[in-house]
Amino acid sequence: MLKRAEDRDGIVVRLLETEGKRTTVRLRLPFAKSSRAWLITWLRRT
Repeated sequence: MLKRAEDRDGIVVRLLETEGKRTTVRLRLPFAKSSRAWLITWLRRT
């Protein structure tokens, strides 16, 4: 999912791993001019 940040001038990208294993991702956004990113892990508990 890609959307504008609500509280800052930026974008939010949400990626979901569905196979239950560690995965490497390379994300290129040509329109994004920032070189900063934050990795946040959300564990869904049912």
